[in-house]
Amino acid sequence: MRSIRVRLIVAMLSLIVMLTIVLSVTFIQQTASSVVASQLTSANRLATLASDRIGVHVARRDIHSILDGVTALTTFEDVTGAVVTDSDGDLLAEVGQPTASPTSHAAPDLVGFRTLVPLIQRIFEGHAFTAAAPIYNNEIRVGSLSVFINSMAIREEVLRIAGLAVAIAILVGIIATLAAMALQTMITRPLHNVALAMDIAGRTGRYDETIPEDGPNETAVIARTFNAMITRIGARDQILHEQKAELESKVSRRTRDLEVAKDSAESANVAKSVFLATMSHEIRTPLNGMLVMAELLAKSDLDPKRKRYAELIESSGRSLVNIINDVLDLSKIEAGALSIDPIAVQPRKIIADVIDIFAEKAATKELDIAGYADPSVPEYIMADPVRLKQILSNFVNNGIKFTAKGYVYVEMNHVDGRLQISVRDTGIGIKPENQNRIFEPFSQEESSTVRRYGGTGLGLSICRKLVEAMDGRIGFESEPGKGSVFFVELACAPAKSGDAVANEAAEQLRTRRIGFLPSDALGMRVMAQTLADVGVDVAEVSGTDADIESLQTLDMIIGSPGDVTSFIEVLPPDHAYSLRDKLVCAAAPSNGKRDWLRDSGHVAHTLDLPSSRDGLVDELFSLFHADAGEPQQIEGPAPEGPSFPEIQALVADDNAVNREVMAAILDQFDIQSIFVCNGTEAVEACCSNRFDVVFMDINMPVMDGVEAVKRIRDFEADSGMPRAPIVALTAHGEKLNDRPWQDLGFDAYIGKPVHVADIQSALLSLDLATSFAQHGGETSEPGAQDAHSSRMLIDWSTIDDLTRTLDESQRKNLYDTVLGIYCTDTPNQLDALFDAIDAGDVEQVHATAHALKSVSLNVGAVRVARLAADIEAAAREGRIEASQETRQALTDLLDQTISIFSERTKSAA
Repeated sequence: MRSIRVRLIVAMLSLIVMLTIVLSVTFIQQTASSVVASQLTSANRLATLASDRIGVHVARRDIHSILDGVTALTTFEDVTGAVVTDSDGDLLAEVGQPTASPTSHAAPDLVGFRTLVPLIQRIFEGHAFTAAAPIYNNEIRVGSLSVFINSMAIREEVLRIAGLAVAIAILVGIIATLAAMALQTMITRPLHNVALAMDIAGRTGRYDETIPEDGPNETAVIARTFNAMITRIGARDQILHEQKAELESKVSRRTRDLEVAKDSAESANVAKSVFLATMSHEIRTPLNGMLVMAELLAKSDLDPKRKRYAELIESSGRSLVNIINDVLDLSKIEAGALSIDPIAVQPRKIIADVIDIFAEKAATKELDIAGYADPSVPEYIMADPVRLKQILSNFVNNGIKFTAKGYVYVEMNHVDGRLQISVRDTGIGIKPENQNRIFEPFSQEESSTVRRYGGTGLGLSICRKLVEAMDGRIGFESEPGKGSVFFVELACAPAKSGDAVANEAAEQLRTRRIGFLPSDALGMRVMAQTLADVGVDVAEVSGTDADIESLQTLDMIIGSPGDVTSFIEVLPPDHAYSLRDKLVCAAAPSNGKRDWLRDSGHVAHTLDLPSSRDGLVDELFSLFHADAGEPQQIEGPAPEGPSFPEIQALVADDNAVNREVMAAILDQFDIQSIFVCNGTEAVEACCSNRFDVVFMDINMPVMDGVEAVKRIRDFEADSGMPRAPIVALTAHGEKLNDRPWQDLGFDAYIGKPVHVADIQSALLSLDLATSFAQHGGETSEPGAQDAHSSRMLIDWSTIDDLTRTLDESQRKNLYDTVLGIYCTDTPNQLDALFDAIDAGDVEQVHATAHALKSVSLNVGAVRVARLAADIEAAAREGRIEASQETRQALTDLLDQTISIFSERTKSAA
C-alpha cells in the first residue's frame, strides 16, 4: 500500500500535467487559429480588390480580360491560384493551381477547441485555404472569385508555436514537481513521524516515543497533541497493568477457594451417595425380611384378626419402601445420575398394569377407576416402561388419595407423533394460591394434607424431573372442590409393528352384538367404548325396554349391579328368566351385590372391573365359549401355584435375615436350597456342584456378587460345564432393567425387598423345567417329575374352563375331539414351520408360527405357544430366528405336550 507521501506527490503531479496539457493545447489552438485567420483576411482583401476590377469583364464574359485581371493575384507569395465563375457557377477563368473548392473560411469559424483537430489536419495534409469574393457590375452580381492560399507558411508557424508551447510546459512541469515535493515534505513529514510513533506503540506496547514539535502551526499542533495523548495512554496502560496484576491475583485466590469448595462439595456429594446407598441397603435388608415374613404369615392359617395384623405390617412396609424409593430417585436426579432407557413397550399394558395395582385401593374407597387408550395409540412405542409406569402410578395414587367420591380416569392419546397421558379425578382439587408450587419437593396442596392424606410430597417433583429428562411436558388443571387432571406429553416413536387385537378371540367377538345397560359408572362406559374400538357391534339397551324380541337379538347384555337390578325389576318374570343366560354383571371383584346376582341366578356370568382391552376380549371370548345353561362364575377357582421339587438352588447372601427370607420363599415352591455367605463361597460351590438356579446378592464381603459371577462364567467356559441361570439380588434401588445385569453375566434381576411373586416370575422366565429335563433329575420320583412337567408345560385351567359345566360324557368327547385334533395336526404344523424356515420364507414362517401359537394357547400348551410366539415375533420384523437348539427344544416340548395330552385323554376315558 502506497504511503500518503507518494500518493500526495502523484496527485499533485497529475494535476500539474493535466493543467499544462490543457494550457498548451489552448495556446496552440489559439495561435493556429490566429495565423489562419490572418492569412484568410489578407486573401479576402485581395479577392475583393480583384473582383472590383474584373466585374465589367465578367459581365461581358471577356475571358482574356478576366485572365489578365486575376493573373496578377498569383504574384503574391502565398496565393497558389484563382478561379472565376459566373452567376450560375460555370467556370469562366482559372489561373495557378487551385487545390480546394471555392469555399470561404472566415477567421471566426476557426476559433475553438472543436476546430483544432480539423484545422491541424488540414494544415499538415497540405490543403490550401480558400478566400472568396462576389463579383458585381452596376451593383448586380455577375459571378464569384475564389483565391487559394498555400498552407505551408501556416504549418511552419504552427510548428514553431507548438514547440515553444511544449518547452514551456516541460519547464512548468519541472518547476511544479519541485514545488510539490517540497510542499509534501513539509506537510507529510510530521504525519509520517506520527504514524511511525503509533506503529511502534502498537507493535511493542511502548508509549514513551514522542515526535518533534517543529514545523508549521498545524503540524506542530498535531505533534503536541499526539505527544500528550501518548503520554496519557502510557500512564493509563501502567494503571491497567497494575490493576490487571491485582485482578489476576484475586482470581487466582478465588479459583483456589472455588476448587477447594468444589472438591468439598464433590466429596460431600459422594459421601451423600455412599450414605444413601449404604442406608438403602441397610434399611432394605431388615425390611425385606419383615415384608416377606409378613406376606407368608398373612397367607398362613390365621384367624381374621391376626391375618389383618400381618397385612397391616406388610402394607406399612410397602409404604416405607415407596418413601425410600422416592428419596433415592430424588438423590439420583440431583446428582445427575438419572438415566432413561427406552425400549419397545406396549402402552396399553402399562395402563392395565397400573390400573390393576390400584384397583383394590380404589375399590376400598368405593371409587370407580378405569383406563382407556385411544385407537390412535400404537401397539408398541419406544419408551422407558419403568419411568412411564412410575409417573402414571404417582398420578393415579394421588388421584385415589385425594378423592373421597367419584372416579379416577386414565386416558391415553397419540397426536402428531406425541403420546398424551392424562389422569382425571373428582377429588379435592388444588387452590389457585398453591398451584404454582405443586411440583416442588416436599410440597402438597396444603400443609395439613401431610397429616390427613399422608405422603412425602416428593412424587410430583420426581415426575416433573422424569418428564423433563424424557424431553416431555407435564402440567395440570384443577379447580378446588371439583377435582384435577394431571397430564404429560412425550415424544413417542412407534416401535415394532404389532397387530391391534388381531387374534381369534377378537375376530369372533366382531361377529357378536353386545348390549350395554345405561349406566353412570365410568368403568361401564369405558368398557363399551373399548369394545366398539375393537370392532364389536355395541348397542345401548333401554333401562325400561320390555321388548323381549329385540333383546333376544343381542348375544350378551352387560350392566353394573345397580343397572342390572333396575333392568330386571321392570321386566316381567318370564322375560327376566329367558334373558338370564345373556345377562352379565360387571363390577369390582369385591362387590358383594355382583356375586349375589350371580349366585341367586339373576345373571349368568360376571366380569371384573376395571378391565384392560386384551383382558376384556379374552374374557368375553371365554364366556361365549362356555355353556350358559346354568349360572356360573367364569373365573373359577384360583389355580394352584407352581412347584419345583426337582430344582436345586444356591443362595449367596451375607445377611442372615435375607437367607431366612429366601429359605422361606423357596420352600413355598418346594425348592431345595444351599446357602453361602459371600462371593468366594459361591464360586467354590458352583465349581464343585451343578445348580439349577443361583440367587446372588450384589453387595457381599470378601468378594461381591459381580466378581463372583464373572469367575463362575469363566469357570463354565473353561470346563465346559452348562451355564447356570444366575439371578441378581440387590437393595441399591436400581431400576428393573435386565440388560445391564446380562452384560455382567446375570440372567435376571430382582430388587429388594423381595416378593414371592418376583421369585416365581424369575423361575418361570428362566425355563427351569426345560433345563431340568435336559440334564436330568435324580431327586424326584418319575411320577412326581411327570406331574411337575405337566404343570410347567400346560395351563390346565384353559381346558378346565371349557369342561367345568360338562358331564363326564361331554368331557370325554371334548378331550377326544380337541386334544385329539391337537395331537394329530400340530406335528404337521411343526413340519410346515421347519420347511418354511429352511426355505427362508418369512411370510410363511410368520403364518405357520402364528397358527401353532394360537392352537397351542387354545388348549393351554403354554410352553409350545411361547416358543412359537418368539419365532412369530421375529418373522413379523422380517427376521428368521430359529437356531438348531430352538428347533430341537420346540420339537421336544411338543412331543412332551402331546404325550401328556394323550395320557389325559386316556384318564378322561
